[in-house]
Amino acid sequence: MFVQALSLWFTLLVNTYSLWIICAALLGIGTAMVNPTILASISDVAHPEWRATFMGVYRFWKRQWIRLWYINCRRYCRHH
Repeated sequence: MFVQALSLWFTLLVNTYSLWIICAALLGIGTAMVNPTILASISDVAHPEWRATFMGVYRFWKRQWIRLWYINCRRYCRHH
């Protein structure tokens, strides 16, 4: 999560496209490092009978958040 936080702050501070791409790549790397840890923690806490359901609910809401973020970014970019 530290890599994600740093990349988001650097994204706000940079003013060239090439540096923005590097920040986006760092954000992706940070997300790739955090996601398995979150899934493992859900698996550790959930009862075996409910584990698949909990994983499905987590993935569903994660995808909904990504869709909402994408829609808002598209709306913002169209108006600016």
